Amino acid sequence: MKQWYQRRVRGTVRVLLTFPVFAICYISGIIVPKAMPKVVFLSEVYEAISLVFFLRLIITYLGGKKRTKASLKGNYVALNSPPLCCLVCLPHIKFTRRFFVLNEILILQLVLVQLVLGYIDLLIGLDESHDYPTSMIEETYSHVFHILVLVSLVLAVYGLGGIYHSAEEHLS
Repeated sequence: MKQWYQRRVRGTVRVLLTFPVFAICYISGIIVPKAMPKVVFLSEVYEAISLVFFLRLIITYLGGKKRTKASLKGNYVALNSPPLCCLVCLPHIKFTRRFFVLNEILILQLVLVQLVLGYIDLLIGLDESHDYPTSMIEETYSHVFHILVLVSLVLAVYGLGGIYHSAEEHLS
């Protein structure tokens, strides 16, 4: 019992640390403007990791992965949860192991995408081999990377929402 309590507390603290981490990162970026690209990279990676922490917290509150899958199996889940809530024609499906794994993959892909694209964007932003301020190619890459990260974030939030909404009655 004590072990589960400690895991819940640790998980809650990790999720709640998102806001102080962002605040410290961006304040330090304001104080030291040259550090802003690095600060943005660190905060985006922590954002992705905090979504994984939130998933782990839900799983911890439900008693672990096996118990989560067992207790949620057979529940009906609405596919029209945010950000697809406008699509009322989407059906309700049964919660299965496959649905859980798919949503878990949707959440975990954000960490990989944020890390890889953020790192590439950071390297491009730190390239000081030219004298002019920002090239058009740099801006284009940066915009494309941010759009891809945004799509990845939306998919991760959708996956987290799918698991959260199916577990909502068990968590209350």
